[in-house]
Amino acid sequence: EPTSDPLKLYMREMGSIPLLTREGEITIAKQIEKSNKNTVKTLAKTKLIVNELFYLAERLKEGNVKLDNYFDIKESDVQAIYKIPDL
Repeated sequence: EPTSDPLKLYMREMGSIPLLTREGEITIAKQIEKSNKNTVKTLAKTKLIVNELFYLAERLKEGNVKLDNYFDIKESDVQAIYKIPDL
């Protein structure tokens, strides 16, 4: 039946699109993970990021920022990092 209701139109359209299989989801997840790693590697080579990391390191040493505000890491890892002696 024809409708002009945007929600019904959207739901009808979404219902006609096949869902991913488990294997398809895994494949896409691996592609995303690989792309994220490549992005981080590329960014890590830029002067801007290197300079920002040095600036962040100084602020961390001074106690002005918390490491977990910038990185997605577990609390136990944060505690271990703070125990590393200065080089």
